[in-house]
Amino acid sequence: MLNVQKLTRRAPAFALAATMLATALAPSTPAVAQGPIVRDHRDPYARVQLVIKRIIVHDDMDWGNGEIAISFKVNSLRPGCVASGAACETTLLSGTLPEFSATDGTEKVFDRVIPSDTDSTTDDAISPPFGIPLRPGNQYELSIAGRERDAAIDDILGFLNAPITDKEGQIQFGSRTERGFRNFCRLLGGCGSEHAKYSVEYEIRPVPLPDLRPVAIKIHDLPGNQKKLVCAAIENIETADAGAFEVALKVDGVVPPGGQASAGRLASKAAGELCAEIALPATGQHQLSAVVDEADGVLEYNERNNVFEQAYAAPKQAGPDKSEPEATTTKAVASTAAAQADLTVSTLKVNNQVPDGKSDCKNGKNTVTMIVKNAGAEKAGAFAVGLQADGNELSVESVDGLDAGKEREVRFEDVKLTKGEHKLTVTADAKTAVTESSEENNELKVSVRCQDDN
Repeated sequence: MLNVQKLTRRAPAFALAATMLATALAPSTPAVAQGPIVRDHRDPYARVQLVIKRIIVHDDMDWGNGEIAISFKVNSLRPGCVASGAACETTLLSGTLPEFSATDGTEKVFDRVIPSDTDSTTDDAISPPFGIPLRPGNQYELSIAGRERDAAIDDILGFLNAPITDKEGQIQFGSRTERGFRNFCRLLGGCGSEHAKYSVEYEIRPVPLPDLRPVAIKIHDLPGNQKKLVCAAIENIETADAGAFEVALKVDGVVPPGGQASAGRLASKAAGELCAEIALPATGQHQLSAVVDEADGVLEYNERNNVFEQAYAAPKQAGPDKSEPEATTTKAVASTAAAQADLTVSTLKVNNQVPDGKSDCKNGKNTVTMIVKNAGAEKAGAFAVGLQADGNELSVESVDGLDAGKEREVRFEDVKLTKGEHKLTVTADAKTAVTESSEENNELKVSVRCQDDN
């Protein structure tokens, strides 16, 4: 049973948030390791496990059964480095498989998970429960070497360098069977290279960890209460249940009184809401944010997608009624506003994908798309849609008009972004050319992370 559930939007009179949370959240045992979490075992990017499934021997390099020895390393490669060896590589982990006897055609199954307790590591962040952290800016590879051992000589079977990440930093998840290469020198035939004498079946997979991600903020009125019920929608998008965690609901970067809510558990691939009663500002423009697990209580697959931000405009306060005619005039104004256009933006994508904070864009040219909708009752005339990155204007596109109730995709081509994290902002009616029933819902802000395309 889920311990974080969807709250019913039309619940009678919206009882106190504490009462709602008591229904939605219940304590449970976290699904991750029960021992103390060591800070060095956390990483802001991603974690993987490797599995050497089996070795296929094509040539045992011997007259009889050869004694096959397989060793492996996980290396971090410095970006832009083209030399081999220590100048460009840092060995993060090393280990061996048990030696085995083999002849031509032997297949040996291992299903050896990397890392394990018997591996040697140079990075304290690597351990069996938490996998291998892949940090931004580096490339990673699994390097495997084979030898046939006998009393006379150690025959080199060859080596295989299997990329864990490609040049753009994308993790190469999945199972593969590959055959590497072998360098040789013959007494009379010179030196050369040929296929290795064995093949390796291996797998690259995510460490089974949770990944908590806030995706929306909703605000509900509480009858008879000046406070608002502010709810953060949370998803666990990875393969393990999340144990107890908190959500901080902030206003302009500060947690107001009562602005934290707790969950006992959120199952893998599940979603729900956490709510708190908050006194929101009565005037002006503000920024709301939902921050999941700010205290690092849950070890997650990705720690870079734990924040969701949303603009908030305090509702305009109506003046005191002085007479019946004034009240009638107010209703007439409201009726006029209801008949106006109302432009909103949604569904921002970078290179045809919704950003998830892992690898959303590249260092260079990108394509950004979004949906603009006229949610009002009147047609909107021509208007502009602007795109900013970190407060700097990148591009402006023109829309020749939009009928009431209709929506349209707006594309920004060749958007230049640099490596690292950025906050993209798209704004409908960026030049304020359209009179709208609401001017407070024209922006959408999304955080993205760009990889080095080299």
